[in-house]
Amino acid sequence: MKRVIRRLSVFLFMVICTTMLMGFTASAKQKYGIPTFVKYRVMYGFPNKTEMEKYKIRDIKTSNSKVLTFSKASKPKWFKYEYWLNVKKPGTATVSWKATDPQTKKTSKFSYTYVVFKYSNPFKSIKIGKTNLTKRFKKSQDADGLKVGLSGKLSIKLKSGWKLTKVQYLTDGKVKTISKNSNIKFGENEQIWLTLKNTKKKFTITMTLGTVKFA
Repeated sequence: MKRVIRRLSVFLFMVICTTMLMGFTASAKQKYGIPTFVKYRVMYGFPNKTEMEKYKIRDIKTSNSKVLTFSKASKPKWFKYEYWLNVKKPGTATVSWKATDPQTKKTSKFSYTYVVFKYSNPFKSIKIGKTNLTKRFKKSQDADGLKVGLSGKLSIKLKSGWKLTKVQYLTDGKVKTISKNSNIKFGENEQIWLTLKNTKKKFTITMTLGTVKFA
């Protein structure tokens, strides 16, 4: 049962990501950070070949294949078919591709610039109520599997060189933007996304915390 719940949690996460990807064409001017400990990042997940072919992912290009590439996974982790960003070494690369929305039949071109960087915890402290989560981000962008019912005021203090730009909360099946000092009470499979900007290198990263378990 736990494995089923985890797979459903990841499926929900992938639906949100895919919706975001298909909903707009990103500008290559925006830079997205990927820590060096990340070996791959799932961009699309499909339960079968028919669903995958509906998206018609094609015309894949990367400006620096020594930094990262984008391709269909040879050994998918969560779904039968997946497309991954394959992270190789520190540096900057722009990746682009085309995909078709199977509902609207509209084809969009996606272009993202990624900065692969050596990670260090961006938080001086991060708490929900009296629960200190700072150490959870020492070697990870995610504090997952938190206790259902964890509640209190969200408190965030960042180290120099970082700026909090957005806080989003997945609750009751909907994503909403909240303030950085909102009161939180986690239910099952709920998640918070914190968007941080590196003020020196001008890239953004997303940190997550919640009751969703990804592994």
